[in-house]
Amino acid sequence: MKHPFFKKADIILAAALLVIGALGLLAFRPAEAAGAYAVITVDGEELDRMDLSADQSRIIETSYGTNTVTIKDGCAFVAESDCRGGDCVRMGKISREGQMIVCLPHHLTVLIEGPCSAPDAVIK
Repeated sequence: MKHPFFKKADIILAAALLVIGALGLLAFRPAEAAGAYAVITVDGEELDRMDLSADQSRIIETSYGTNTVTIKDGCAFVAESDCRGGDCVRMGKISREGQMIVCLPHHLTVLIEGPCSAPDAVIK
C-alpha cells in the first residue's frame, strides 16, 4: 500500500497558516483609512500636511534644494530630489504611523502621523 505524499493533517496545517498569514496582512494595511497624513518639515519647521487619502504631489523648494513629495494609493514617497546621492528617493513608500523619510542634505523629513499619534511616554 502506497502512502500519500500529503496527509490530511498537512493540508489542514497549510490552510491554517494561509489564514493566519492573510489576517496578518490585513493588520498591516496602509493607514489611509484611519485619517493619517504626511507631515513635511524642513529644519524642524512644518511646511505642509498632506492627507494620505488623496493622490497629490508637492514641490518643496528651500535654500538647500528641491524635493517632490508625492501621495499615491495611500502611501507617501519622495518622487524626485536634486540632492547628492538621492537616498531619500530610494527610501521607498511609507504609509504607517511613525514611518519617516529623511533627506539629510536638504534638512527635510516626511513623517506619517494620524489620529493615534501621541508620545508613548513623557519624561520630565
